[in-house]
Amino acid sequence: MLVEVLIKEHFKVYVDKEKGYIKGKCKYCQKEYAADTKKNGTSVLNYHVKLCRKIPGNEDKTQSRLSLQPLGDGESMGMLSTWKFDQAAIRKSLERMIIVDELPFKFVESEGFIEFMHDACPRFKFPSRWTVSRDCFQLYMDERLKLKHYLKKNDQRISITTDTWTSIQQINYMCITTHFIDRDWKLHNYVKKICPISSHKGTAIANGKYLHTRCIAHIINLIVQDGLKDLDPAIRWVREAVKYIRSSPARLKKFKECADSVKVECKSTLCLDVCTRWNFTYLMLSVAGKYENTFEIFELEYLYFEVEVDANSKDSVD
Repeated sequence: MLVEVLIKEHFKVYVDKEKGYIKGKCKYCQKEYAADTKKNGTSVLNYHVKLCRKIPGNEDKTQSRLSLQPLGDGESMGMLSTWKFDQAAIRKSLERMIIVDELPFKFVESEGFIEFMHDACPRFKFPSRWTVSRDCFQLYMDERLKLKHYLKKNDQRISITTDTWTSIQQINYMCITTHFIDRDWKLHNYVKKICPISSHKGTAIANGKYLHTRCIAHIINLIVQDGLKDLDPAIRWVREAVKYIRSSPARLKKFKECADSVKVECKSTLCLDVCTRWNFTYLMLSVAGKYENTFEIFELEYLYFEVEVDANSKDSVD
């Protein structure tokens, strides 16, 4: 019923006296179509109503739009430029977002993203997760080819580094990265290749006898750990105190109640350090220092707190 009302609104229906057909003439572009709804249906007329550019309110999909493009980082205003819907360009931008933000491929099928895109760009056709996977790999191959051409045309010296790790699927990988400084003295880092290897142990990388550069984070950690030896007893005590509180949900809940009683403004929770990361030791001490008064009240609630922490900190030395 609604379709017939729309047809009468946009078409002038009449009978062709020569052929005896019922026809409808568009009131805006004067195109004629068969309009006998019983014989011909209404799909053709309805389709014309959606696409006719001369009907008021209809959008010309080939017409460019005006939009403000930012001039640079931090600029609130920009220059006026045209914008035109481009399915391929939006898909490529989506692929880059997936890669840069390290999002899973199934993100494109998530309810929130689909709802957002329906509001932001209704004409965008959603690719499946498998299509996005193939597109991301093709984008990687294209960028890799561009890098090869760039390195061939330039004469900069290139530094090549490798790194190995094991994924959560227990697959060993090696990454080859190129580093170089261009003629404008800008440092570039590009991943040349990521490939699976049999093992990330010394036998697979020739025991590092050809070239081995220590990780800067590892070197910093060794320096910091050496400097913390003088403070080792105090750090061990804090570590065991945090471990004692976090090992029991009841203790952790009581510790939070003690923190509320002294009105501690810190919202961070107690955290343990990791021996291979010096900044985690700093974070543990930094957060624990903000709860200094809370530890004193907690000690009154748990009489064996200090005894067990002292015993465990001494056992860790032995």
